[in-house]
Amino acid sequence: MVEIPVPEKIDADFCGTLRYTAVADAAVAGKFRLELPQAQRALAELSVNGKKQGECPWGPYVWDIE
Repeated sequence: MVEIPVPEKIDADFCGTLRYTAVADAAVAGKFRLELPQAQRALAELSVNGKKQGECPWGPYVWDIE
């Protein structure tokens, strides 16, 4: 499991872009699921190695990656 650190608090009036980055060893991980349980009020977009995996316009923010 790769844990992506997130800010402890985001102001309710925040408007902008937040970018989270994590590194995982795909040879070990193989097929895996990415969840962003702490994301809220956001459009989330996921790219893996520069390849777009999709968008989630609302929670739950979950992707299955192969």
